[in-house]
Amino acid sequence: TAIGFSALLGAFCALGFAPFHITPALLVSFTALVWLLDGARGRRRWGLSMFVRGWGFGFGFFLVGMYWTALPFLVEPEKHAIFIWMPLIALPGGMALIWGAACALAGAFWSASPSRVFMFAFFMGAAELTRGVLFGGFPWNLAGTTWVPGGAVSQLASVGGIYWLTLLTVFM
Repeated sequence: TAIGFSALLGAFCALGFAPFHITPALLVSFTALVWLLDGARGRRRWGLSMFVRGWGFGFGFFLVGMYWTALPFLVEPEKHAIFIWMPLIALPGGMALIWGAACALAGAFWSASPSRVFMFAFFMGAAELTRGVLFGGFPWNLAGTTWVPGGAVSQLASVGGIYWLTLLTVFM
């Protein structure tokens, strides 16, 4: 049930991006993920539990956030629908591996204190940087891009770039 709830949270988190830009959805989802990770950290096999919850969150997020990658396979479905599993399962599942690893790594430094939020933000920020450069990069829907372009918060990207703003956004 934790993986299913994580996936639902990730899907809800994707509402923080275009075309909806419901930024509070992103903030609420990441907060709930931290709480789910709190529960996972108390388990006997905490590393695997944290990985699975992070992966589920990422899978839901990338599935909803990148649904558009499946649309070209529906142009001539009789020829291409057989390949639709790639953008609907392989792509979000593969991208979610990075978030799962970030959650598991954060678990190694997890504590009951508020410092766990710093660890979570650090490792998720590192995961987003990794996702943005690995295999040529795919920096789609970085958390820092949820803010209104040109708005006060988005201007913080001028300090250290989009990955800096992503780190701050996840921390918030």
